[in-house]
Amino acid sequence: MAVGESLDFRIPSDVQYIEGVVGQVVARCTALAWSRRHVALNVPVALTEALSNAILRGNGDDVARSVMLRVRIDDVRLVAEVRDEGA
Repeated sequence: MAVGESLDFRIPSDVQYIEGVVGQVVARCTALAWSRRHVALNVPVALTEALSNAILRGNGDDVARSVMLRVRIDDVRLVAEVRDEGA
């Protein structure tokens, strides 16, 4: 049976915050003994792309808006929900 947790983030619509959020999720994946490839490549690339799209496209790079990220993670799966405040 998979043991998991949820992480919730709300960040300003500014790309400078992406690295910190991705780092926290990667740290959880590492703690759950995810494969080196997933931790070093797959997770950071997927989350960086999703968050940057929300900031740049969804929110139109408007720093007055926020991006929300909810991550459900266990030892076999990561599900990320990204929401922006754009149309």
